[in-house]
Amino acid sequence: QPNAMGGREVGGLANQLAVHRAFDAESIKQVQAFWDSPEIATKPGLKAVELFEAVERGEIKVLWIMATNPVVSLPDNQLVKRALEICPFVIVSDITADSDVAHYANLLLPAAGWGEKQGMVTNSERRLSRQRQFQTPPGEAKSDWWAINQVGQALCELEKTKSGFAFTSEHAVFREYAAMTGMNADSPLKLDLSQHANLTEQEYEEWVPTQWGGERPFADGLYSHPDGKARFVVTSELSQRLERTKGWWLNTGRQRDQWHT
Repeated sequence: QPNAMGGREVGGLANQLAVHRAFDAESIKQVQAFWDSPEIATKPGLKAVELFEAVERGEIKVLWIMATNPVVSLPDNQLVKRALEICPFVIVSDITADSDVAHYANLLLPAAGWGEKQGMVTNSERRLSRQRQFQTPPGEAKSDWWAINQVGQALCELEKTKSGFAFTSEHAVFREYAAMTGMNADSPLKLDLSQHANLTEQEYEEWVPTQWGGERPFADGLYSHPDGKARFVVTSELSQRLERTKGWWLNTGRQRDQWHT
């Protein structure tokens, strides 16, 4: 959760591409060109709840779950359990074999936990901080980026495609990401870390928390839309929902300090 902003920035949401890019024609073209990719997603994917609904319908055959416990943290966990039982191949990266979701795994991968892995995280005020490893991962546990990297290399080999997964360290991943944000330099978007694209390993190790965009990125009165104007969304309560719930509201049990269990 301390890296929720960072996850969005690198494209970890189903409804956007990396570096805050939407699925407009220009963004799709630029992201594909940067990665020199033969193919690219051209429309939003499935969000978390929609994803498990699609799994239950049999539309998804392989599911890889990392760093989360959807059997507990997602709403309607009976649906999640049914979906996991139906899915032909469930991969789970976890730090324990006893988590709720690990019991549904066809393949359980030992993942490095907090303190055993390192990298860059961005908090909700856009501040990038280095998370530094202070303990060696036990046994065969590996960092998530390493596991994704290995699978990426293997898939490229299988498809006889030039590999875009030649990363050897977290530092290398960050440098490519920083370079990629440079495509925002001539756009209304504020995220641009391209000045760090040539960061040395030493500079990466000595990184001090840095807030991209400054303290007030919209102080110039220009917001991240082509016309520079902000967008306000007004919501209203649905009368049918109030009738159906009889005034009762339930949440999914999330707490500030144990957000995803």
